[in-house]
Amino acid sequence: MKIYIKNIFKNFLKENNGFSLIELIFVIFILSFMSAISLPSLNNLLNQYQKNSYTNELVSFIELAKREARRYGMSCSIKIDENFDYNIPDKEAFIIGCSGNNDYTKKVYLMVPKLDIKIIQKVSNEINITPKGQIFSPNNKLKGNIIIFIGLLNEFNRKHIKPNCILINNPSGVISIGKYNTDSSILDYSIKNEYLTDLKENFCITR
Repeated sequence: MKIYIKNIFKNFLKENNGFSLIELIFVIFILSFMSAISLPSLNNLLNQYQKNSYTNELVSFIELAKREARRYGMSCSIKIDENFDYNIPDKEAFIIGCSGNNDYTKKVYLMVPKLDIKIIQKVSNEINITPKGQIFSPNNKLKGNIIIFIGLLNEFNRKHIKPNCILINNPSGVISIGKYNTDSSILDYSIKNEYLTDLKENFCITR
């Protein structure tokens, strides 16, 4: 096939008579076929990049909150935004509050990553940080490690790209990133940003 296309261009340069109709149709067919193969792969690559980028930004934000809590001796809480609007693109999905100077809280809040309209997340519990940078669970909340599920909203993309997960150890605060290994069909994708206590730690396969 490559030799045939090469000969087409050689004949065109020698005779300078242009392409025949059959040759032109053949070249268009080849280009269309190559585009049909490459475009889905490119789309998957972009979606994977967006998901991974948000995951890394969220980890960096939580690490910053832990550092600032230790630095200024603050207690901080990171909670799901209960009023998150599904229809507003690129909006912060978390609310952070810290004890002490409001300027420190504003500094940390500026680092909250924006949740892209293509991404969905579920969080097993609110994230509470001690002045020592450790994680704790309030008495009225579930104890155990905290899991954040990050997946793609589009059903077609979900079939080809596994969701990410973030595992936050309680109480050390050590953060690990991995893949959430379960059937995505069991999750409710009509709610983009919510608490989900049913997230399983053993499904989060970390690196």
